[in-house]
Amino acid sequence: METPTPVVWDKAKDLLTILIIPTLLWVFNVSSSIDNLDRTQERLQKNVIDLHVQQKNTDISMARLETRLTHLQQKTDEIYVLLREVLKNEKSK
Repeated sequence: METPTPVVWDKAKDLLTILIIPTLLWVFNVSSSIDNLDRTQERLQKNVIDLHVQQKNTDISMARLETRLTHLQQKTDEIYVLLREVLKNEKSK
């Protein structure tokens, strides 16, 4: 087997350099992009969990408010009935 001549070897090195350097840069760029996507995904997952917690807290607060409003409505109805009775008694005098 013949050894490659220096000219052929130089051209082969140039060709490999032209192909390998951009490929390595592309690999590093893709790797960096994947890392960024992973960090973004983790942050979004944390935000989703936080939103679920906030939604549960809001649902609990709404249930408490509904209970209070129902209680207030009952008291208002009782006051209304009492006032009507007072007005009836006033008119009958």
